[in-house]
Amino acid sequence: MKDALQLREAVYAVFLSEDTERLYPHDAFQCVHKVAKQARARQVLSETDAGYRWLPLLTEPADLAGLFAEAAAELIMRRYDRRLIRECKGDNCGWLFLDTSKSGRRIWCSEATCGTHERVKRFRKSESKRLAGLTVEHNAAQLEKCIRGALNSCEPTTC
Repeated sequence: MKDALQLREAVYAVFLSEDTERLYPHDAFQCVHKVAKQARARQVLSETDAGYRWLPLLTEPADLAGLFAEAAAELIMRRYDRRLIRECKGDNCGWLFLDTSKSGRRIWCSEATCGTHERVKRFRKSESKRLAGLTVEHNAAQLEKCIRGALNSCEPTTC
């Protein structure tokens, strides 16, 4: 389990570096490489409907980590044939996603969750500023009205 968590953190660090357009961190890359290499060494040649293929041997829990490392290695090998992996800019999200949008400028992992939350947050902030402005103007008008009323009802001997 510890190795699987270490692999998860390494894969995250590798692909997070793409979002900032930096080189892959050496230690994280080596971790992914090591686990993927071990997984490749355990593959077996098997006959499938599409002919013979190398297939993963899934007999131990660690073999699942190997599948994960192999998938990450495939993405690493195709780095220059695909869009960059991005980190979601939603509050408290941190998910990574492959940007497949037409413009390549997507910023949220999901429009339905993080995108909606961010737009609602912006709307509420702008509305609260707008309403705060109305409240100040309204209060100023009320205050002016009270002062005029007080001055008009004031008798010269008491003022």
